[in-house]
Amino acid sequence: MKNIIIKNILLKIKKTLIIISTLSFLILSLPYILNIKYHSDIEDYFQKNEKSLTDYQYLKSNFGNENTLLLAIKLTETSSTLLNRDTLNSLSKLLVDIKNTPKVKEVSSILDATVTSFSNGEQRTLSLQQYLQSDNSEDISAIFSQISDNLRGSSFWLSSDLLNTVIEVNFIDTPGSQSPYKSLLHQISSDLQTSKIFQIRPWGPIAVKAALNEALIYDGVYLFPIILFSGIALLYLFIGSIKLILAGIITILISLTLTLELAGLMSIHINQTSVLAFGIVFIISLADVIHVLMCYQSQIRLGKKHDIHDAIKQKLLPLCLTTLTTCIGFLSLTLAGSPTFSIFGCIAATGVALALFVTLFLLPTIVEILSPKQKSKNQPSIQSNQDKKPLEILNALIANSPSWQQQKHHWPIMIVSLFAIFLCFGLFKNTFHNDSLTYFSKSTPIHQATTQFENAFNTHQGLAILLTLENQESIYSSGTVATIDKFHQWLNQQTWASIHTSYLSTLINIYRNLHDNDFRWQQLPKDPGQIVELFNLYEMASDKNSLSLLGIKQANIKTTSPNILISIGIPEILNRDVLIIQQKIEDWFQLNDPTIKVTVSGQAILFANVGWSLTSKMLMGAVLTMSIITLIIGLVFKNARLALLSIIPNALPALVCLGAVGWLSGKINFAIAGSISIALGIVVDDTIHILSDYQHLRKQGISPRQSIKTTLIETGPALLLTTLVLTTGFSILNFASFIPNQHTAQMITAMVSSAIIFDFLLLPYLLVRFDHKIFLAPSSAIPASSSTILNPIVKDT
Repeated sequence: MKNIIIKNILLKIKKTLIIISTLSFLILSLPYILNIKYHSDIEDYFQKNEKSLTDYQYLKSNFGNENTLLLAIKLTETSSTLLNRDTLNSLSKLLVDIKNTPKVKEVSSILDATVTSFSNGEQRTLSLQQYLQSDNSEDISAIFSQISDNLRGSSFWLSSDLLNTVIEVNFIDTPGSQSPYKSLLHQISSDLQTSKIFQIRPWGPIAVKAALNEALIYDGVYLFPIILFSGIALLYLFIGSIKLILAGIITILISLTLTLELAGLMSIHINQTSVLAFGIVFIISLADVIHVLMCYQSQIRLGKKHDIHDAIKQKLLPLCLTTLTTCIGFLSLTLAGSPTFSIFGCIAATGVALALFVTLFLLPTIVEILSPKQKSKNQPSIQSNQDKKPLEILNALIANSPSWQQQKHHWPIMIVSLFAIFLCFGLFKNTFHNDSLTYFSKSTPIHQATTQFENAFNTHQGLAILLTLENQESIYSSGTVATIDKFHQWLNQQTWASIHTSYLSTLINIYRNLHDNDFRWQQLPKDPGQIVELFNLYEMASDKNSLSLLGIKQANIKTTSPNILISIGIPEILNRDVLIIQQKIEDWFQLNDPTIKVTVSGQAILFANVGWSLTSKMLMGAVLTMSIITLIIGLVFKNARLALLSIIPNALPALVCLGAVGWLSGKINFAIAGSISIALGIVVDDTIHILSDYQHLRKQGISPRQSIKTTLIETGPALLLTTLVLTTGFSILNFASFIPNQHTAQMITAMVSSAIIFDFLLLPYLLVRFDHKIFLAPSSAIPASSSTILNPIVKDT
């Protein structure tokens, strides 16, 4: 007796020390939350050593600018055109205002296009801006004709309908600051006169980063409080007790705060995807709390002693097991090698583990403080009356369900099975597809600018063809010119190439303009000396003009070989088609000029190559997650047959939902693929709770049908409520402005919802049907009818 008392005292001291240590850490580590940094870049989704990424980074470092803003300009009056003096003067005024904006380095537009003027018997090559500002007696229609012939439909400076153009704005390098960008947009929108003439939408690297930042603020700041309040509402609706609700909220907030503090201690960088992990931690923590509190409340209804510690003991195994499987699902995201998803998985796994820890050790103490035992003797009957109606809804769904275990009630299972088989056929319609320009909702300016760009130029995104030449002289070589010219002719025959530009088109336009815009001169001379002269004419036309602006990177100390850039606009196509195009381009140069080394790059290639690999790795991670979870179930329940049977209700939600994607869109991106692993770790929660209680009852000698009915009566309401909590929480994330977060929420919502159907319809049937094969040792069934075991429970609930 003394040993038991001493043991209990030591146990209480141990728990007290754990609680004090946890609370001390919680308080002392609060400042570290500020160490969490936000960093948003499309490149964060990919491994640093990926060839497609290194090619893309090389392209940016030599020809790109991270501080570039593209303004998609469209005339509001379709009766006019851009090739109009008044319109161009209005555009010129807009450019002056943009140049005067703080932190703006330089601006490029159609006004920088090179034209050839024949005035007073003198031939001059100058920019369109210089021509408009000079006094020329020449008919301006001839200049507009040059611009139309040179640029119309073949350049982003002028669309085929003469209504759209693009302004390129380069900012002074201001890392992490969005204020110059916001200041410029505010200045443009405030100019009412400009707004009447032009419809202006932001595009380009800076606009994408700003959109990602806004997505983080919207999804992280606005949606999470809604999830919090919805969780409180559900707790109140089904738990009823204000004190228990308060205990649950405190437990959840402690779990979430500890997760934030650990992330801060590690100085983790988060983005609009990894921030979702904190919302998931909140939802999973809420589910753990509901399991324990509903078990605690059901003790009185089931004629048991009201003891929160007993409720913890009863739910210890399934909670630990489901936490383990959920963590495995999150950690499997690290196998894909994506830095963003690795951080996401580690944060979520850590938060879920902390949620279990706080639920097991702090929740009982909080409940005891808020609801002392001495006051609980007279309270249960009152409390049970308060929460009886909401719980009756859940109990009725279980108690009044058809007896699907009986032969004559197989029709619900048949309907669900046939529908699931139909959806699974959609698996064969799927392909991997990732497109960064579709990551924003239709209401965002970046999406509207993308749509405007597509309508105007038939271009969704671009390909960058980087040619590496043998030496500096190769730039002016007639052989190089001939190869590039032949390549452009080949591109003209390809339906996927909407716009393709290089230095060649600019020099050819100058050469033709020098010959009275006669298209018989629509080619470059073969003499390298004349080609050099054309380069000189281009550079003299404007102070801005340079070889780098033409897409030519000369050889220097660091790079012994020069580079030439060819830009190609392509419509919205599947990743697999982008990879086919890449291979075609590489094969063309290998066949026509093997001396030129060609690299096909750009975001389209980056997402097609690396995105394809990343998506496939995530799906393989899901398969590995399913295998590990099945193995763990077999080891914990010490029953291999039970583990194998659990694969059916655990895997079906993933197969059905991926099949539904096939029927709806046929596109699986890495957000959808990653959510499979996440959801697999969550959906096994219901399966584990049912298997745990069912096995426990079978070991007591209760018959299979009585065991499954008793299991569903005791466990069903909590499972339905946790499913409701999960689907409600993730359904709110469907309103996220970042589309991959929507896809993650939709997949998890669909998988969790379908999982409860399979667990309540298919799993009970399988357990009863194959019970004799699962539990080989004969069990002495209690000689009682189904009604004798079912009716008392329903009456008590």
